[in-house]
Amino acid sequence: MKKLAIIALTFLAPIAAYANECNYDALSGTEYRITDKVKPYVLLDFMVNPDKDKFGFGQRNERKYQSLKDNPFKVLSTDYVTAESSVYTGRRASKRYKEVVNDGKAYTLDQNLNIELLTSDCVKYYHIPNGNQKSFDSNFQKTDGSANNTQDFLAFLGKSLQPAKIKSTTTYDEFDKQYEIKTDFFKDQMIRAYLDSKEDTPSVIQVYMKVSFLDKWGFIETAKDKSGTTHEVTSIDKEADCSGKSLGLGCMLKETLGVTVDEGFLRKNTTGFELKLSGKQSKVVFVSGELVTAFLDELDSVKKK
Repeated sequence: MKKLAIIALTFLAPIAAYANECNYDALSGTEYRITDKVKPYVLLDFMVNPDKDKFGFGQRNERKYQSLKDNPFKVLSTDYVTAESSVYTGRRASKRYKEVVNDGKAYTLDQNLNIELLTSDCVKYYHIPNGNQKSFDSNFQKTDGSANNTQDFLAFLGKSLQPAKIKSTTTYDEFDKQYEIKTDFFKDQMIRAYLDSKEDTPSVIQVYMKVSFLDKWGFIETAKDKSGTTHEVTSIDKEADCSGKSLGLGCMLKETLGVTVDEGFLRKNTTGFELKLSGKQSKVVFVSGELVTAFLDELDSVKKK
């Protein structure tokens, strides 16, 4: 028995010493493991060499990811620019930042940044985040056995994921004597309204949105909220992109719509709301609370003028 213990210590000692070499134990932050579910697909979301792109030499060698599969790890940095992610460095904001919604809240993911990880045996890996909390919960588990929460998710992604900064602007038409209020776009949506300079209530408020369908137009005619209230839908534009048809991908069809809502409805739904769009096809869309509050803040400011 004593001999077996000595043999075990002989094997473990170099591993412990190696971990101490990179000060793994001294690192702060939560310790994780990748889940069994994601182990067969590590090549999709992880890289081992930050100086080569995703398909660079050695990057696709499964054996190089064994340490990640076998050992716990901690996050070293959340703003690492790899050769793969550096293509986003000079791109305009609409291409560099991905807009995502988690638990009803709006965020922007900086695709220029990757997550640098260090395993307990001192091997570094680079995670390509997608900004989705459900994906995070499915892929990573804490070694202490506790469940992941929103704070864990936000800390893990750190600098790569930030709350969306949605603003509103107002312009005044001196001929029509009315204000036009509109928010920034977020996930192909914005809220806009027109307010007469002598009135306190906007003449119209619309959620302006672009809705995508594959191969078949939606021909959306109605929109219902969860209370069962029907909102008027105005069809504004249609555009088709069939550039992928030669690859067998079909046409991406976009319908631009204006869904009429009233001020009271927005004030009751400052955390966001869902609408079921119906026509020849149907789709449920979510309008983020950040869009609603940005609009209402601007509306309240205009009313004070």
